[in-house]
Amino acid sequence: MTFKFGGSGGGGGAGDTYTASTAVAGIPVTNGRSYNLSNEGKLAPANTLIVQNGTDPVPNSVTGSGGSGMDYSCNVYGDRITPDGLATFHLITDSAGAGYRGIFYVSLDGGNSSNGTEHGQNSYGPMMYQGGYGGPSQCTAYIKLLFEDDDRWYYSVWFTWKYAASSSQWYNSGHGFMLYKSNHEFTHSNWYGYMPQYAAMSTSAGNRYNPRYHYARQSKYFFETCRNKDIFVWTYGQYDDDNGGFMVKATDTYRSSDAAYYGGTNMGLPKTTGAQTSGTTHRDNAKEQSHMPFFKVDDTNGIFIAPYYATAGSNQNENVYVKYTIAANHTISETEIAISGTDPAQGGTGQGHWVATTNPLIFYYLYMGSTTALYYTKCTWNSDWTSATWGTQAYIALVGTTQANGYGATYWALDQDHPSIQCKHSVPEKELFFLTGANEAKDTSAVCSFPATGTPSFVGLTSLNNQLSSVVGTNMIMQSMNGGSMMSIQYPDNQETYGFACYYTDHFNASFKKTTELIAIARADGNSGDTVNIDLKTGDTSSATLTTDFYLTKEGMSYPFDVEGVVTGVSTVKSVQRGSYTHSSQGAHATVTIQKVDPDKSFLTVQKHRDYTGTYTGGVLPSGRITGPSSIKFSRGGITTSAYVYWEVIEYV
Repeated sequence: MTFKFGGSGGGGGAGDTYTASTAVAGIPVTNGRSYNLSNEGKLAPANTLIVQNGTDPVPNSVTGSGGSGMDYSCNVYGDRITPDGLATFHLITDSAGAGYRGIFYVSLDGGNSSNGTEHGQNSYGPMMYQGGYGGPSQCTAYIKLLFEDDDRWYYSVWFTWKYAASSSQWYNSGHGFMLYKSNHEFTHSNWYGYMPQYAAMSTSAGNRYNPRYHYARQSKYFFETCRNKDIFVWTYGQYDDDNGGFMVKATDTYRSSDAAYYGGTNMGLPKTTGAQTSGTTHRDNAKEQSHMPFFKVDDTNGIFIAPYYATAGSNQNENVYVKYTIAANHTISETEIAISGTDPAQGGTGQGHWVATTNPLIFYYLYMGSTTALYYTKCTWNSDWTSATWGTQAYIALVGTTQANGYGATYWALDQDHPSIQCKHSVPEKELFFLTGANEAKDTSAVCSFPATGTPSFVGLTSLNNQLSSVVGTNMIMQSMNGGSMMSIQYPDNQETYGFACYYTDHFNASFKKTTELIAIARADGNSGDTVNIDLKTGDTSSATLTTDFYLTKEGMSYPFDVEGVVTGVSTVKSVQRGSYTHSSQGAHATVTIQKVDPDKSFLTVQKHRDYTGTYTGGVLPSGRITGPSSIKFSRGGITTSAYVYWEVIEYV
């Protein structure tokens, strides 16, 4: 094989002529900027890390009066960063009773300053009238990008907050707003930047809405459009029944001037009146604490499905789904339908987690049967979603994971949406599923693939718990953003201390590769999915066809790939050894002989043996480490009698 450096331009110097071509934008692109090309032939960013804030500030420039009374940076979930990756949304709130209100703003510098209009505090924004007390445990915002045009992004934001320091009332409110693409500023009317409200609910302290963990679980709270974005649809949990299902509402969206709608084109969506509400089926007979998903399957006809386990009614003790149809006048009809076939043996009584695929007729039902076995059952709908049928249950072996704490059969069985399982998160657009225990202190978070076609598989391992400094072993929440193209990772409460990180989702996809250099210059602005003109920079030519595993070939030129993301679990395991060991009370350490491995490519897992019923002094459990090619050294831990352990050594290629 021979190479000619410099490609068709010849020589690789300043006189090279770039080659005109086209490419699909995998992210929003800007005319004149350089980008990588992915193995899918799409324009890709140079760095999959978009922003990583060590802290989320409470800036004096935003709070005013030197920041007096404004103490907390609160969690912002959902689409907290604009699709171009340049601006982030922030929510800061009052302490327990200083008389200040919450402020919602957009920033170009990670929250250190507001970019244009601020909503709340002294304006007629969503946090007006003493809203926003109590800090991050009581105030949250969820943002959803609903659609866009050439000039603006159209958003919905759902706030949860306390009315006043001494009040027992809690509020949830939904608002619509737009953001200019050119300057990343809120659009607003001439009346104090008011954001139109499409929903408001008040609850008592004992029955308040608290959706933040549901956001992490992808359960109960959803915000969508349908019928070509003419209808806005949202769901919410029942404040008096935290373990129940949810209600569905729908209203018109308005993107043109409307005299009856305050603000018209200056404000966006949705319309402030005329919301239609669903009936009570999914609310009244849902299994407590079960996963409550809501999937849009047909935009044109406004069809959504919500699978769950029914505890009452004609389909009692059966897995069912509700088919919701949102009519053109935003009225809602619903039908409960039983899923045919044999219910999954593992997690079949409503203890599983539903995930979507890129095919709206195919879904998976997941259940964690052990710390290393993830069971799945495919469920297939017919073409009009009037029937569904179970497939055969199987399982994926999770290689190299050690998520025993907050990640296993106990938590899935007793409370499948337990806050300790923080990252049980699906990205249907990428057909990826993340599973991370809250207290896992190792870089062994699992990523699996659940494709519409083909066999589900273990993709590999990530370091999700180490994405933010000083938070290993703490509860983490993961969110998808902007149609699955981005992801955020954050701590659920102390934002001002721990901050957040945003990544392009491909960072966690083992099949994703991009060129080592920024080889493509965009010759037009474009949104994700647009085909744009590009100029290819000079590449290499080869006399032989180069493997697509390592090279991208375009316009007769070759460019090497750089592999991003996870440690792949496909064809990487060389050997697996397992055993049990009884460590006698004589001596603190002992050595076990194993078959020869490469210690630098091997991983040891040690678990306490269930036969031991004593107490571990100071909570110190037995442990072990690989001390040589053929040896494991065990520590008895904090006990004075015999220690019983299971061990597993995995050697990777």
